Amino acid sequence: FVWAGYYCKALFALLIPSLVCLGLMVASWYYKWEEKMVLEVLQLGFGVVVIIWGAVARNMFAQETNFFVQCWAVTDQGMLPRGGYRGDLLPSPLNGNETERQASPVRTTLCNYFSVLVTVFFCVLVMVAIYAWMMVFHGRMNLVASIALAIQIKVFELIYRPVAMWLTNLENHKYQVDFVNALVWKTFAFQFINYYYAFFYLMIVQKYTEAGCPMVSGIGHDCIWALRKQVLMTVGVLAVCRIAEVFAYWMLVKVMLWLEDRSLWQKAEETRATTIPTRSYPEEQAKYAAFEDEEQIETMLQLVLSLGFVLLFACVAPMIVIVVFVVFVVQLRASSWFLTNAVKRNFPRQASMNGIGAWAEVVGLVMVLGVFNSALVLVIHGEAFQGQHILTRISFLFLFVASSFLIWEILGRQQPAEDAETKLLRGRREYVLRKLVELGVDKPKTDGVRKSKRDEAETKAISRGEWDSIQQLSRGSEGWNDYDNPDNQREHEPAQPLRSNDPTYVIP
Repeated sequence: FVWAGYYCKALFALLIPSLVCLGLMVASWYYKWEEKMVLEVLQLGFGVVVIIWGAVARNMFAQETNFFVQCWAVTDQGMLPRGGYRGDLLPSPLNGNETERQASPVRTTLCNYFSVLVTVFFCVLVMVAIYAWMMVFHGRMNLVASIALAIQIKVFELIYRPVAMWLTNLENHKYQVDFVNALVWKTFAFQFINYYYAFFYLMIVQKYTEAGCPMVSGIGHDCIWALRKQVLMTVGVLAVCRIAEVFAYWMLVKVMLWLEDRSLWQKAEETRATTIPTRSYPEEQAKYAAFEDEEQIETMLQLVLSLGFVLLFACVAPMIVIVVFVVFVVQLRASSWFLTNAVKRNFPRQASMNGIGAWAEVVGLVMVLGVFNSALVLVIHGEAFQGQHILTRISFLFLFVASSFLIWEILGRQQPAEDAETKLLRGRREYVLRKLVELGVDKPKTDGVRKSKRDEAETKAISRGEWDSIQQLSRGSEGWNDYDNPDNQREHEPAQPLRSNDPTYVIP
């Protein structure tokens, strides 16, 4: 919710330049300017704006994440093992005296390769289906084509979702964080092809096929206009599908509750009862849909894919910013209602020190691809590059990408991951902890050998049930020591006020 709410505000800030760019596009068409040249300049300018906006939004969210990590005192508690991890009990690599479950490295590697092959197979299957879609609707890029593409995307999404979960379980990850990250990357890799391949094909490949660019009404054969039209309509249809999906979950819950009430009333009529038992909230929530890792990843993925349309295609379709902003706002409100009215309460887990985890890397990858995509639009379809040598196009592509990365580096130095407020908060927390350690440190333990022998003797006495042979213990300055130990007699003296100005004084 933090990430979604933050990008709602970030997209709202991007609305202003997108509306300006859209207004200039309309003005160039209305006043009969050199429309082609004006559009290319606007594509280049707005593409740069989106590149800078993406870097600034990512850096500011990283600062906000680090601030909350320090504010909430989130610490790394180590890797949490999964309950479903399969393996043999073998001596632990960290401590040979203990055993832990370990899977065969060979089997794990083979399962990982098999998972990659299955994912690639489904990606190729999607590419073939999209190619068939292009052949069927070539020359008729209208609303019907967008609806057909959206239905195709949703069908493949529903097919691959259980497959991704099965493959991730087959990989047998030992720790929960690795399991979630593997499922995130696997699902994103497939959905990236499923959602974007049709538009990449239309933008990069279609121009060089025998059929050429599709026919757009009133424009002629133009791949960019067809791309702009298809992106807007497809994103709109997908947004409607997502809202319908949330509504379907809610309707399913209501139908299940109605069926249960109907069954209770039938039993009440048989026993001549006039009322039925009142359903408690936990009983009602038992009928709700599950909201585990798979559903959480799917919810987040819908927002990331919508953001990807901005990062990848906003340079040619500035209006997509408006559509995606509406999607984020609706999704943010719908998700909060969805979590409280249609799904079960998910299992709470400790917050991660890495913020949104692997999703940050996913967004970073989409940003990089967006830089290349902005350059490819000009290199392939720009009037200035028509008839130019391939070396000229590659040089511009390299210069554009290098300049974008240089801008990101400059912005990263101006917006470090930890701002001054976060550093101050972390410094104060470390100072307090250090002072507490200094005040709580007692004299070094010199009887470690004696205590270890005593602990061993007490363990044996407990195993034999000889309780009388165990000495009475008390909380001493060195831990749990003997009550009769003269070194610990000062613990039972009257408490004295803390003398912080005495460097030799320690807390009893």
